[in-house]
Amino acid sequence: MKIKFIELVKYLLAILFIYAGTYKISDIGLFASQMYQSPLLPSSLVSYFSFVIPLFEILIGLLLLISKKNEYALLWTSFSLMLLFSIYLIMLFTLYEKPPCACGGILSGMDYPVHIAFNIFFTVISGLALYLYETTES
Repeated sequence: MKIKFIELVKYLLAILFIYAGTYKISDIGLFASQMYQSPLLPSSLVSYFSFVIPLFEILIGLLLLISKKNEYALLWTSFSLMLLFSIYLIMLFTLYEKPPCACGGILSGMDYPVHIAFNIFFTVISGLALYLYETTES
């Protein structure tokens, strides 16, 4: 049962990362312009982030689908990414009256509390998959 849950989480994360990364890179100009609006990101790094983040999401998503060898590292990376994205959204939502959104696709249609809950859900299930992986391997 643990293995099936871990596999399910890997597939869900892969779909999420590939979808998000592909959406962002398909209109990288829009993604970059939305990131420039963020008061939390240094504008000098936005052009770098707007290119690297989507590519990294796609890479992690693809590796989650095909790599058995690095499963533990990929689960840690996924958990860390989701945790960072969740903290970033919470900070934007709590610190700023009209926070910008650089999210794409279906996520752009969500208001901040729903988007934060969505991210926290994926953070929790990736953390649980990581925990189960650790307890299965020992």
